[in-house]
Amino acid sequence: MKGGFQLPTYILDKFVLVFASLGVAIYGQGTEAPVVIGLLITISIYAFGFYFDKEELTLGLFLFYLILCLFNGTFCYFIPLICYDMFVSRYRQALALFLIPFLLHISEIDVITALLIILVTVLTLLMSVRNEKLKRTQLQFNRFRDDNQEYKIKLEAMNEELMEKQDYEVHMATLHERTRIAREIHDNVGHMLSRSILQVGALMAVTKDEYQKSSLADLKSTLDKAMTSIRESVHDLHNESLDLYQEIQELIQAIPQYKIDFEY
Repeated sequence: MKGGFQLPTYILDKFVLVFASLGVAIYGQGTEAPVVIGLLITISIYAFGFYFDKEELTLGLFLFYLILCLFNGTFCYFIPLICYDMFVSRYRQALALFLIPFLLHISEIDVITALLIILVTVLTLLMSVRNEKLKRTQLQFNRFRDDNQEYKIKLEAMNEELMEKQDYEVHMATLHERTRIAREIHDNVGHMLSRSILQVGALMAVTKDEYQKSSLADLKSTLDKAMTSIRESVHDLHNESLDLYQEIQELIQAIPQYKIDFEY
């Protein structure tokens, strides 16, 4: 009831009510000892209820305070302090009981003092209702802030997941493109080089001219080096285009009848 940012307002309200009630008591009875004692007892009872902050306890203290008012009219001046929490309690109907000590000690209180007590009580009602609205506003703000923070965390997680998925898709597209390039080099350039090497070898076998054989040998050597270079390039592209983890996972999924523990 008193937590959050409204706590300073709650305390300020109590200070205002203490001084207002004390002023009314001094106006009605002067600065006699019963007024000071009544104020101290009232503050003690209020502090006890404030510490435990239970509506049932607030009702019990209110009823106890009414009993004190029945025996000593001085406590009637400080009833607004006790009524502050009762105005927003689910037991607020019990507030009508405070009329009993007033009616019992009506002869001891003059008209102006009675009007001042009623005025302070109305002020107490306004302060209590305002503080309750502040509390509800704070609760709504806290709920909105928590929901907003939760949505922010979820959004960040979704963005991170989308980025990871995007990176994975880009990675897989790159691997597929490398596979396609390696396949085209192997199927086209590789085959043409192989055919050229075979043709040069055949020419070397049927040629009798030593000069031509030497030239063909140089050409065959060049073609062999080109073929070796092509094979290495294709091999490198194939290795880079292979996602080993994904390939092994697909192999494991292909044999679901076996239980496999895979650590990469």
